Amino acid sequence: MVSSGGASLIRQYWGSYVAFLNCGQTHLVIQDPTAAIPCYYMFRNGVTLLFSNIEMCGFLDVSGLSIDTEFVSALLAYDKPLDGRTGLKEVSELLAGEALTRDRSGKLRLSTLWDPRSIARETPDLSDAEAETLLAATVRQCVSARASEFEEITVSLSGGLDSSIVLACLTAGYEPERLHAVHYKLGSGDEAEEQFAAETARHCGCPLTTVPVIPAQGFPGPEDFPATVRPSRQRVAPDLPALLPPSLRRPGCAWFTGQGGDHLFHVARNPLIFADYVFQNGITSSTGSQLMAAARLSGLSIWEVLKLTLFPATRPPLAMMAGIQSRETRATRRHHQQSDIGERFPAWALHADGVPPAKFDQLSTLPHLFQLRDKPSLDPPEVVHPLISQPLIELCLQLPSWQLSRGGQSRGLVRSAFAGAIPDSVRTRMTKGYASRYYTERAAAHLETIRGALIGGELSKAGLLSDAETESLLTADRFRSEKSGSMLLVYYGIEGWLRAWSSRRSNASKRSGAAP
Repeated sequence: MVSSGGASLIRQYWGSYVAFLNCGQTHLVIQDPTAAIPCYYMFRNGVTLLFSNIEMCGFLDVSGLSIDTEFVSALLAYDKPLDGRTGLKEVSELLAGEALTRDRSGKLRLSTLWDPRSIARETPDLSDAEAETLLAATVRQCVSARASEFEEITVSLSGGLDSSIVLACLTAGYEPERLHAVHYKLGSGDEAEEQFAAETARHCGCPLTTVPVIPAQGFPGPEDFPATVRPSRQRVAPDLPALLPPSLRRPGCAWFTGQGGDHLFHVARNPLIFADYVFQNGITSSTGSQLMAAARLSGLSIWEVLKLTLFPATRPPLAMMAGIQSRETRATRRHHQQSDIGERFPAWALHADGVPPAKFDQLSTLPHLFQLRDKPSLDPPEVVHPLISQPLIELCLQLPSWQLSRGGQSRGLVRSAFAGAIPDSVRTRMTKGYASRYYTERAAAHLETIRGALIGGELSKAGLLSDAETESLLTADRFRSEKSGSMLLVYYGIEGWLRAWSSRRSNASKRSGAAP
């Protein structure tokens, strides 16, 4: 392990870890390829400090830490950048699959041990039936391995495909009395999913509890945010595990989700799966059927699919870039125009380096899988996303995009792989549930609190979000009609985070006798 510089650890083991290796002349810190445990680092007085939760570092004098306003500006444009920077200039994040090396002189060097592109280029030659069998086995292995750690498990059953698959895997190998399912019913205008959750629970023989989630419930005040290394998107969202009954929040309990399935099983309706097929196979006897499948998946004509395949300049932006553009509101337009947010991701998510187009589009969204938690949860139940496991990520990177979209269906391969394990009404369903209205209504329910915090607040004082820009979104409830109006909650969360750091640094300066 030492002789390979930690590379053998990445290749031979998987799980949630941050590894520390003493290599003689150097010391090595390795982040696992899912970055399940946050790892931040800074250099202070000749010492390299590493931590997951800066709030627990009471020994640290934070009066000298400074806000990275460029990073905050990028957050206002897009709330999911991932390039190793944090909201503090002096603190960096060790990203998924990265290694931090420190030599005897104290010099730090970053390297990448896990590059998804090299995995995606290793395409196995499998028939659809073989790929289906392997995918099902890998999903079950990952879910089962994570389940073995806990005495009792509650599955967050949305009613969608991915959480239903997780419940089905647990039902097959977990004692029934230790397994529960809960459906969170949003008190908003979003499409109801309860019927599908109930069908899956009945099919799997698992009792289902429905928990209402009200938009106005459990909203933090502007002074209630913690001084973490970066603003937490989850802070303004409802704490779903906390809504479970006390019996399911004991030590040894876990809360499982289906998060990650959209990215891994290829939910995208991307016509470039045909370009991938031709890139990898050339012209074969199956080329015609693959062209038809790409047209069926995307809803385009075969001529439009051919045009996109033959003329790269006509292709739409990557899904990641489209996601960034969709976050623009009238309040943050200048941040979208000025920010380099499109470059704030690992190199492997920005440059294809020989990976075919649809596969690279899938690969470029992987940063969204990695949990941007400001700190690991210290209270039960433990939150587990079993699909975000290295063996499954790597398999789904290796399986061709056109095979994952088998038959021209979004997530077509996994739908076939779990035939019989989940209800057909869920397995063949092409629509998805969303919570966009819930978050818009949550913002509306607390509009005066949000307005009071943003107008004349820390963002305004720093010139990052002027009062006029805020009012442009709030006047006449314009945020309701904006495509990404719920981003108002993100702005509020950043404001609360800035206030937390202003208070903490001021208190630290007073204790040290320095001028605030």
